[in-house]
Amino acid sequence: MSEAEDDRHHSEPVADHRGGGDESFIGLGDRQFASAAGTTAMVGARAGRESPVREEKSGAKPAQRWDVLIIGGYGEVGRNIAARLRASHSDISIAIAGRDPAKAWNVASTLGGRTGGMALDTGDAAAVNQAVARSSLVIMNTEASTETVARACIRHGVPMISMAVDLSVLRRIAALGGLAEAKGIVLVRDVGLAPGMLQMLASQAVDRLPEADIVELFVELGVVGRHGQEAVDWTLTQIGKTPGQPLLMGPSGPARVLEIDFVDQQELAAKLGTLLVSSYLILKPQWSSSLLRHLAPFLQKHSQPLRKASALLASALSLAGLRVDRFRLTAVASSPTGQAKVSLSGRDQSQITGKLAAETAMRILAGRTAPGVIT
Repeated sequence: MSEAEDDRHHSEPVADHRGGGDESFIGLGDRQFASAAGTTAMVGARAGRESPVREEKSGAKPAQRWDVLIIGGYGEVGRNIAARLRASHSDISIAIAGRDPAKAWNVASTLGGRTGGMALDTGDAAAVNQAVARSSLVIMNTEASTETVARACIRHGVPMISMAVDLSVLRRIAALGGLAEAKGIVLVRDVGLAPGMLQMLASQAVDRLPEADIVELFVELGVVGRHGQEAVDWTLTQIGKTPGQPLLMGPSGPARVLEIDFVDQQELAAKLGTLLVSSYLILKPQWSSSLLRHLAPFLQKHSQPLRKASALLASALSLAGLRVDRFRLTAVASSPTGQAKVSLSGRDQSQITGKLAAETAMRILAGRTAPGVIT
């Protein structure tokens, strides 16, 4: 999406259709973000420590302590999180961290105020412990060494927000719930679209059809657009694992879909009380599903040029007045006697994910929390 695009996320309401099913369409705009973040993460935590951070000039050495440490803060989502926090709360201190200090400082200097950059390799346990100990809240915007960072947060009594999407990482975070609760801190996961808002839509669909025994989840994304490197790599890996050709199905008629684990299907089925949960990816344009299915092994090794080319094409199309950054999430609950469908649409998933994470962070820093792992 062009930087000139605003933060509005448009949608057209769809009327409920009784008899053949119950359908709702949700448009996600700025005023929905506060409640959406609260519903998705259900957080309110006590991060609660005073942060004696002196005023810093952009590009200066980061202060001894900071309110928010964003690991992976110069990625697509990380920059959006930092920008949202800085725009809405000029008084908090933010540290942008990652393996490349130049990129971290570049983001920090752009944001200004009490923002600093620092080099941090999450594979270095000692460096992670030192950085976490100087923070009031950690936002983990990379999946590398997530468990190491989470355990450091528990050790030092620092709450953490994880932006992970990989199921193995999500399950390792969940396994730390007892330790986090005993320490009195919160570890928040599933703060985004998928996972995150997708589970909320699934719950709403089942609420509309309590007798549902099957829930199907669809994530519709454009191939062209500004996507983070890790997001591109993860998606290509998942596409490469998909057996066979794309299926012809979809929430609104036949479409080429790829079965991908956007959520912990067994965990969600147990929460919803359904027999089966499945999730699918729909890529736009539709021909890209088949193409990427064949090219995934090659693209996994050359994803950065693909991401850059996609961003450049997105800018060109945006200048031409074409919207290429739309997404749609849909949950369909089905039973032998009926169907209920709930959809959500918007533009620029990285911006929305950043807004949800920033809102969650401010709820934590405000001091409203229940300890443990929250999804």
